[in-house]
Amino acid sequence: MIISETLFLLADLQVALFLALRVFALWGQNYVLASIVLILEMVPFATNLFNDIVYIYLNVPVGDDSSSCTALFPYSARTQTMWFVLLVAHS
Repeated sequence: MIISETLFLLADLQVALFLALRVFALWGQNYVLASIVLILEMVPFATNLFNDIVYIYLNVPVGDDSSSCTALFPYSARTQTMWFVLLVAHS
């Protein structure tokens, strides 16, 4: 699970860099606009990185000879409810 999350973070980083370089090339090498795009595109990377750092990963045994990796959300019930409401409101 940790390896897959790392790969997802790298994918977010690649998208942000590609879009910033694309804007830089298409808008006459405008550093300001490319920087704004890079900063805005880094928001998903930063939030996913924060969640990956805060989550607690556990290896849970399933059956006799297998196991499963799970992640715990280490926030209070109220914070989890607010997080869920925000996610539902924006989807």
